[in-house]
Amino acid sequence: AHALLGAAALAFNQGDWAAAGTYAQESVTLFRQSEDRAGLTLALLRLGFAAGPAGEQGRRLLDEALALAQTLAPTPADQWVVALTYYVCGQGIYFRGDYPLARVYLRQALRLLQEAGDLFFLPRVLSMLAGVDLGLGDYALARTRLEESLALLAASNDLRTLALVKSGLGDAARCQGDYARAEQVYQESLALYRTLGNTADIPAMLHNLGYVALGQHDVPAASAWFVASLVQQYERDDLAGVAEGLAGLAAVAVAVRRPEQAARLLGSAETLRATAQAMVWPAERFEWDRCMAALQTQLDAAALAAAWAQGQAATVDQAVNDALAVAAEIPARAAPATSAAQKAQYGGLTMREREVAALVAQGKSNRAIARQMVIAEGTAERHIANILLKLGFHTRAQIAAWAVEQGLAHYIANLHTPADQ
Repeated sequence: AHALLGAAALAFNQGDWAAAGTYAQESVTLFRQSEDRAGLTLALLRLGFAAGPAGEQGRRLLDEALALAQTLAPTPADQWVVALTYYVCGQGIYFRGDYPLARVYLRQALRLLQEAGDLFFLPRVLSMLAGVDLGLGDYALARTRLEESLALLAASNDLRTLALVKSGLGDAARCQGDYARAEQVYQESLALYRTLGNTADIPAMLHNLGYVALGQHDVPAASAWFVASLVQQYERDDLAGVAEGLAGLAAVAVAVRRPEQAARLLGSAETLRATAQAMVWPAERFEWDRCMAALQTQLDAAALAAAWAQGQAATVDQAVNDALAVAAEIPARAAPATSAAQKAQYGGLTMREREVAALVAQGKSNRAIARQMVIAEGTAERHIANILLKLGFHTRAQIAAWAVEQGLAHYIANLHTPADQ
């Protein structure tokens, strides 16, 4: 039962919630058979989170875990389980948007952990309390908690918590307008998620970097980050992630004064969020509100409502097409004057290899790259092998991130939806 619970934790760290749920369910069954209440509490917490803590099933499982935890003996080991239970249940309440109640649960977890002298989970609880602070608009307090959490993790090998804390710190810094700090910690979080093999959270970091670029008035870079994130979320069938990508590119549309497109994208994003029953993260809400305020200065109420309704009626594919059309219209950064200068700037890559890197950043397969460039699939594979060698990379994800950072996606004149790929 404990081994299955560990397997569930590993799957969760890698972003595979389905596998995490399967392992946790098997663990719950065994713990029930063994009548191990502490173990069963831990397994129910993991299963409840895998089921979605904001949903009815997840809520029921977390409530069962809390009721069980409150019957445990007052031993240090069992009280640690109680503290963890308050922490996870506080997370569930946070995801349901009840920030004041989440704060009550999380403060109880913090008190129990401090009494036990537990330094392992303290950074997690502080990070979650910071999320509550963000939700309540206290960005300075959130940042203070996250910096404290980061200090506690200085010597830790808990990479997932470190990635989460850095991501949260990026959110707080971004909401305060400190884009340099936000970019630094988002990039560090992105690298940690890649190390963990967590494909679920990588697109979110790309998305966040899009808002950093937009805050720095670098519209081409923002567009490229948002496209890279949107393509990955679309391929994962993550409707909540797609909704975030649409909102990001709506902000780009507002920045270049295309308000009708922005309104359509926001309408589509609202519908997808409702379909996915997804919460809006505090930093995402901050950007949404800022985008809406700017949009309302560009479009009168009647025109905004009409475009919004069009977006609500669009299919997912139509909305993604609309978003990519916005990105395709963004002017590219100025390129170096000569091919020699371009090679020097882009790690020695030839023009053809830069085009391949840009297509990789759009999420295209080798076959799709070959079809678009009118080359053999084997030639596309050789181009990618050369890129990996020249840049010292090992994966396509590294190529994609590098291409986005360099703005190479803008060398491709026509963007296509993931369905076209």
